[in-house]
Amino acid sequence: MPEVIGKVVDADTGRGIAFITVALDGKVTATNSQGVFSFIVPPGTYTLRIRSPFHQPVTRTITVGNTDVDLGTITIKRVVL
Repeated sequence: MPEVIGKVVDADTGRGIAFITVALDGKVTATNSQGVFSFIVPPGTYTLRIRSPFHQPVTRTITVGNTDVDLGTITIKRVVL
């Protein structure tokens, strides 16, 4: 099955954001210490959701074919309190 991989970075610092929640249609994981996440999924269309208490949430629709999908760097902005 294909792998979906990406890296979540802070818009202000450009650094990877560690240990935030990433969900892909019911599958949930957390980023590693560098902000990288991955899922192994069958081909299909999925909703990717990235959540952090200190950053604005991100939602994207992605399509996975028969090969791996590299989402690259996903930049998220901090929440202004």
